[in-house]
Amino acid sequence: MDLGNHQNEIAKGFAGTVLKTLLKSLQILQKDSQNERARENIMWASCVNTMGIFRSGVDCSYPWTVFSVGYVPRVAHGISYREALVPAYIQWLKGVSKYHMEDIRMLFTEVLGISAALNDEALVNSGCEMLKRIMEESGVPLSLAAYGRCPAREYVFRSLAEEDYGEFTQDEMYQMIAGCYGTK
Repeated sequence: MDLGNHQNEIAKGFAGTVLKTLLKSLQILQKDSQNERARENIMWASCVNTMGIFRSGVDCSYPWTVFSVGYVPRVAHGISYREALVPAYIQWLKGVSKYHMEDIRMLFTEVLGISAALNDEALVNSGCEMLKRIMEESGVPLSLAAYGRCPAREYVFRSLAEEDYGEFTQDEMYQMIAGCYGTK
């Protein structure tokens, strides 16, 4: 008997509803920043912690690794959690698709509405580009380059414990962190 939530329709539906409502509310607020219904939706969604959304419908612990990608820039440059997490999330989605494409496909097709007919690479690129556009339209910085250069590989490797990598190799983790600065 599987007691996890990976194939649980309620868990997946919860995460999908929260994310779809956030995106719709964001679009409304971009046009009318005083829209009370959209503001209420954002407020209520903020009551759900990040991992509550990321882990809904996912049995593995891999979603935690998004915080590892954002952790190094936070420590190296004193960047806030939110500032580091936005570019980290885009880079992490690209990286994690190698290991969990089924979950990434579901996010991009069912939540963002991207065509399921696309091959995996095109789907990931389209999904990440769509998220970048949404963030750019909202005035959210997508690069950490303004804070300085990407920390050296050695710094990254010393900053993270073995369990912080999850399924990622050290090189994959470094590439995701470097991507936050617009470098590879």
